[in-house]
Amino acid sequence: MSIERLKKIEIVALKRIKDELLEQLQHEGSVHIVNIRDSLPEVSPFIKPSELNQESEDIGWLGQIKFAIQYLKRFDQSQKGMLASLMDGPIKASRKDIKSLLSDFSIEAAVNRCHEMEKKSQSLDSERQEIEKILECLSGWQALDAPLNDIYDGTKFLDFYPLLIPTEQLDPFMNAVESSFPNTSLFDIQDSGSNKSVLLIAFKSEKTKVEEHINNSGAQIVSLPYASETPAQMSQRLKNRLEEIGKEKIALEEEGSELLAALNKLKILFDHYQNQEGKRDIQKHLAFTEQTVTVSGWVKEKEIDGIKKSLANLTGGMDIEILEPEKDESPPIALTNNSFATPFEFVTKLYGYPNHRELDPTPILAIFFFVFFGMCMTDFGYGLLIAGFSFWGLRNLYLDKGKKTVLRLFLLCGISTAICGALAGSWFGDIFNYLPGCFNFLVSFRDKLAIIDPIKDPLKFLIIALIMGFIQVLTGICIQIYKFIRARDYYAAFLQKMPWVVFLTSLILFIVLKNNSSVPLYIIKIVKWSAIGGALVIALCEGRGERNPLKRIGTGLLALYGTVGFYADTLSYSRLLALGLATAVIANVVNQMAILSRGIPYIGIVFMAAILVAGHLFNLLINMLGAFVHTSRLQFVEFFTKFFEGGGRAFKPFALQNKYTYIEDSDSALT
Repeated sequence: MSIERLKKIEIVALKRIKDELLEQLQHEGSVHIVNIRDSLPEVSPFIKPSELNQESEDIGWLGQIKFAIQYLKRFDQSQKGMLASLMDGPIKASRKDIKSLLSDFSIEAAVNRCHEMEKKSQSLDSERQEIEKILECLSGWQALDAPLNDIYDGTKFLDFYPLLIPTEQLDPFMNAVESSFPNTSLFDIQDSGSNKSVLLIAFKSEKTKVEEHINNSGAQIVSLPYASETPAQMSQRLKNRLEEIGKEKIALEEEGSELLAALNKLKILFDHYQNQEGKRDIQKHLAFTEQTVTVSGWVKEKEIDGIKKSLANLTGGMDIEILEPEKDESPPIALTNNSFATPFEFVTKLYGYPNHRELDPTPILAIFFFVFFGMCMTDFGYGLLIAGFSFWGLRNLYLDKGKKTVLRLFLLCGISTAICGALAGSWFGDIFNYLPGCFNFLVSFRDKLAIIDPIKDPLKFLIIALIMGFIQVLTGICIQIYKFIRARDYYAAFLQKMPWVVFLTSLILFIVLKNNSSVPLYIIKIVKWSAIGGALVIALCEGRGERNPLKRIGTGLLALYGTVGFYADTLSYSRLLALGLATAVIANVVNQMAILSRGIPYIGIVFMAAILVAGHLFNLLINMLGAFVHTSRLQFVEFFTKFFEGGGRAFKPFALQNKYTYIEDSDSALT
């Protein structure tokens, strides 16, 4: 249970090598830089932040490069899904490559061309949409053999009304018009789906009455475009323009494909400028004088020599001082564990970091989490799938450290699931029971490995779960005892916490053994008096802060009520049985449904395969989620609450933050 030993590092360097210093620290990624300005005295030789003129490489291109990358991705015909893209890995580049790009590659030209292309593309799209709307409007007027502007303007005495009338309302409308306005003319132009395109010609003197009649009749006046062409001529011209737009879009696509050669370069530069931004922001934590810069932070003790060696390559004045943390200082927390426990740091960090005075609970948590997750899943086949996918991902996907940690965690959880599944006799549920007789050897092999069936013998499974829970909760109390011993608080360790271990363990043993005739009577008496003795010590010593003896004993007796909470915590581990049963029962139900569907003529085999794949995949995913959540809950609620204080902050070294690239130390060419 180790928290990495950290030491303070203070670097004072000439201001002229500030950029080189920060770049080297960023590439090393080993120093957790703290804000030294907060601790500066009011009167000091250091420059105030408001007076500091920070000089750094221009990072104004960051947003523009991001736009260009997103734009050019549209033309990448090799774009793949997320899984396939992870398999490709990052772009490899060296610092020499980046310097070469900064001097030889024109970001401005590439970005401006992307802006121009997008603007033109948007203009073409907008024009195409407008043309399509006009063509839709003209679609019902192709038979009208008159210029559109004549329809729009009318004549000195006449108005033209292009109307759209539902077909079933055409005759009533025509009759009403003829009876109400005998001087008007109505021309049926053509069908427009369920409507009719109709041209109404009326005298201007009757305009008000005619329009009122049109509005009341349900007819719709169509707004035709203004042009010197007939609808058919205008439609043909617009269709020709659509073809031209299509060709221009193809030309843009081709040009975009040619610009793809710049995509990787832009990605490399994006990461570069993003890291430059990080370098600029970190300067807010440094202290400056007219000639010097001071960097203060934390570094792992084992990495001190490496930091000194890498900074020794910088030319210029520099002083590096390594200091021990002061008593009132709280260094950040860096966890360090063996290869088995390290993936389980992910679970610990979900709850919080331990502070620098306590232990890292990860190694003990790892053992219990490993076992409990497997007990929740209890299926050998599911364990193979979880472990197999995790192993494949670790071997074939390019992931950051955090994602790799999660995959390693699930690799171990998959192994645990497979082990518990083999012991429970569950291999994709009871699928072996439905195999032909020639596969009976698999059934025999399964039965030889199985020692408990949670469906047939749930009580035994429950007892195992409660025993494991009791051990973990008791372990939490023992860790608290160890913490008190480290803090030299022997009273709390041996007179307040140790009696609980004796009392609770003895009480459980007494309940289990008292009716067992095979156990010698003296052992039962020893266990009974151990429980009584533990209870007496708790009653006498738990009220440590009370001076009044009666209050002290009363507080101690009241503390014994905590026994109920302890056993309630232990009963919480019964959820391991519930989840293990759920996984097994659902798997068996899926198998039964699949076998029943096999009898469907012709397509039964297809249905059976679909039910098996979909059902077991659903069962796997939903119970994986349940197993992770509930196993984590047992750690956080039943285990950590016995000893864990928390409050630590993560050790976050100043390092490169690359999204697209992997920076090599060598001077290799771009790939």
